[in-house]
Amino acid sequence: MDDQTISVFMTPILPGKAGLLRESAFSIDDKAQFFSKLGISKYHRWIQNIYNEHFLIHLVKSKDINAAFNRLKEEISKNDNIAKELRKLYLECLEVDLLGPHFIPKTKELTKLISMGVENENGAMVKEYCFVYPILPPKKQKMIDLYDDEKLIKKYGDMLDDYKEQVNNIYRFRGVSKNQLWIQETGSRSFLVIYQEITGPVTDARDKYLNVRDNELAMFLAQEFSEITGLSFEELLPNLESLIDFEVLR
Repeated sequence: MDDQTISVFMTPILPGKAGLLRESAFSIDDKAQFFSKLGISKYHRWIQNIYNEHFLIHLVKSKDINAAFNRLKEEISKNDNIAKELRKLYLECLEVDLLGPHFIPKTKELTKLISMGVENENGAMVKEYCFVYPILPPKKQKMIDLYDDEKLIKKYGDMLDDYKEQVNNIYRFRGVSKNQLWIQETGSRSFLVIYQEITGPVTDARDKYLNVRDNELAMFLAQEFSEITGLSFEELLPNLESLIDFEVLR
């Protein structure tokens, strides 16, 4: 699995169609042979609600995602039942045609996949979560600057490595063992796309996020994200519904 590439992206859900996606939820295990034929080892999905607007968050793992979706198009053209059902579902709920060129939107990598080195001596559960934040149009450059090494060097100088380690310690405290960020452009809007791997109960991670008001750096970063996204401190905890195991995070 080490040679698998992580691809995360978001698709807006048409008004009133989130329920149909829930009803039509499927596990890759249910269709393992089909996805294996495409070259996809993992396809997880979440519904995220931001101010009553719903988004479908996709997590795909594959050696070559573009080749995998080209194979999917071939299966649709061959009238494969699973492929046809998926195309119909996404046309109806997302207004996206899997035979079209833009199912996988372009994303700009903001960070590499970072491993925090979280120890898991007790064999706690490790789960992946993906979600998005809206980026207010005037704040897009500020979002980019938060992760621009040249800008950070100017700000922190020789203390940059220490700053990054302090940030990583915040993630470790919450049990976030891996983290990666992208920016996605959708129509006229920009979104921050986030992939996280969490070691231990996600409820603990969320509680620890809410109880960091005495951590100056953690609160500074939360305030920066609130300014960039327009979301409050509490709203930065994503409202997510898994379409794999039906876990709901409010």
